[in-house]
Amino acid sequence: MKVVAIGTVADVAKLVGENRAIVALGLKDLAKSTNPGLRALMEVAGCGDGKGMTAYDLGFRLGPRINAAGRMDAARAVVELFDTRDRDEARRLAVHLDARNEERKAVQRQIFDLAVAELAEGKASTHVAVIAGEGWHRGVIGIAASKIAERINRPCVVFSIDGELAHGSGRSIEAYHLLDGLTSCADLFEKFGGHSHAAGVTIRPDRIDQLRQRLNDHAASCLTEEDLEHSITIDMELQAEDLGYQLATELQSMEPFGAGNPRPVFATRGLRSLSEPLVMKGQHLKLRLAGASNKPWEAVWWNCVGDGEQTPEVKGGIELAYTLETNIWNNELRIQLNVQDLQCKN
Repeated sequence: MKVVAIGTVADVAKLVGENRAIVALGLKDLAKSTNPGLRALMEVAGCGDGKGMTAYDLGFRLGPRINAAGRMDAARAVVELFDTRDRDEARRLAVHLDARNEERKAVQRQIFDLAVAELAEGKASTHVAVIAGEGWHRGVIGIAASKIAERINRPCVVFSIDGELAHGSGRSIEAYHLLDGLTSCADLFEKFGGHSHAAGVTIRPDRIDQLRQRLNDHAASCLTEEDLEHSITIDMELQAEDLGYQLATELQSMEPFGAGNPRPVFATRGLRSLSEPLVMKGQHLKLRLAGASNKPWEAVWWNCVGDGEQTPEVKGGIELAYTLETNIWNNELRIQLNVQDLQCKN
């Protein structure tokens, strides 16, 4: 049940019905795991002994380290990890998978930066981003396409050109049926397939420009300007004084969160920054915020550095959209605000 739970979340299956029950049972069972490989992987991924783990840990800590092995051509290590009964060997393999995941993130970031630079040069059109590069790692172009689509709020297809063929991976936004768009260009492909929000294609490189034009024409006939605007649905507005462990505990009863059961998004006005934001790993910002009562809260804004987002000034006013999460550090329960968006009132 533990491995099924990891697979269910990592595959972004909707956490409703029996999937929800499977993941809930698997999470409870992880702390009881006796498999040396799974134990070692949890430790390397920062999940400790498995107590208090959530679907977030499966999707963003364990899942990526397992998936990275296949993406970076080392899938055998995962089989060996779960098969070994030797703790030292399990630790070695878990560290190896962790390193492959770091390698995957570095390659993904490189492709993302190159693709964004191409977008900035105006090589991608208005409604769908179609981006190509020589020799980009095929194992990570799907993740790159997903990140780009999320950033620009437009469908995106990323191609890795390898000789006479280009292999592409596409991701879409809620308002656009990607497979319908690709089907309208079917005569251009060597092969293609997928569904409404994700697809894979193979095409000759000299046809990519034609695909870009035709796919944009199709999307333009389906999408409105409103569809292309970034938006966040706020579930409830809270006062800073409403935040606390009671609310966090009540939210925990709604776990597991994930696809089909998203974590509630809250908004709070009248916050202010208590200190200079701390840049983490060159990508994320850690903020210390407080409301009228001066009680400090830790907030993390993931992957915002370099995206042109506003940076809060010390003592500057802030309106914050966020999700509320708990984590355990040194056996202490902590509350963390995960920033979805903010507006500075300096």
